[in-house]
Amino acid sequence: MERWFQEFRRKLSNRTFESVALLQEALTQTLGPYWEDPALLKRLTG
Repeated sequence: MERWFQEFRRKLSNRTFESVALLQEALTQTLGPYWEDPALLKRLTG
């Protein structure tokens, strides 16, 4: 799991979002590849 969190932080850390909608959009874009291809997540989590 730690590798996945590193990827997650790399894409979202040190950013501010002017609205919850923009935060949701960034989360969706970050998580989207893992939803579309669960093998990506499996590779990062073992």
